[in-house]
Amino acid sequence: AELPAVVSEVKTELSEGYPGASVSVDIPELSVAVDADLCQFALQNVIENAIVHNDAESPRVEITGSETETGARVVVADDGPGVPEAELAVIDRRSESQLSHASSLGLWGIKWAVQQLGGELSFRESEYGGTAVKLEVTEQLLIQNQPNSVTPRKEPTTGMASWPWRNHDS
Repeated sequence: AELPAVVSEVKTELSEGYPGASVSVDIPELSVAVDADLCQFALQNVIENAIVHNDAESPRVEITGSETETGARVVVADDGPGVPEAELAVIDRRSESQLSHASSLGLWGIKWAVQQLGGELSFRESEYGGTAVKLEVTEQLLIQNQPNSVTPRKEPTTGMASWPWRNHDS
């Protein structure tokens, strides 16, 4: 699926589910194909987190995107309280312990989905005082006549081929 279509679908769904939130999208017409299920999972979780963890009467979420050499960059910025440092540290460290762990599986799931998309996930403070989540994804090569499947890609660290997860029910 084309990335702008996936973003638009997620925005529409979450705007209907959270009518008090202000969700805006500024993504040019990108011709970047991505695995729709994985991308939708990651974006929906990031945007929904930005809305539900914001105490404002009308949470503000801005989604911007641009094309990169290998795919696309999507930034989801909000005006909420930000992601606690302890949560980010666990994700950066890639491990948990009894004393240092994430409070849910949300960030782990987002990171996993972005990695399966051949990308990287990063966090910084947004210009609105909350969090800006940056998802960098590589373009997926769709197999002809099978729009929901993708070809294997080489992992940048190992050079081995891997198959991105996809939903076989659709």
